[in-house]
Amino acid sequence: YAVEKNKHCFLEKPICVDAVGYRTIIAAAKQAQAKNLRVVTGTQRHHQRNYVESYQKIMEGTIGEITGGVVYWNQNMLWYRDRQPGWNDFEYMVR
Repeated sequence: YAVEKNKHCFLEKPICVDAVGYRTIIAAAKQAQAKNLRVVTGTQRHHQRNYVESYQKIMEGTIGEITGGVVYWNQNMLWYRDRQPGWNDFEYMVR
């Protein structure tokens, strides 16, 4: 849609989760290239100051050696979906 409207595209990860999505992105990128537009991807919070500072502290050994970890991030109900009957693990993870 954006490329059709002659707009550059910034896409946040994941840009696709299946083959159909992949083909759509590749087609859009080729369209964009023909129009001298850019399609680029980003990584969530890659440059966010507190994330970068936390990473630096970890790499400096401020909190000691990390030997393992478990992370859950359910920010709010906007992104949470109850698992529906019949969904396999993949369907549940990407919905």
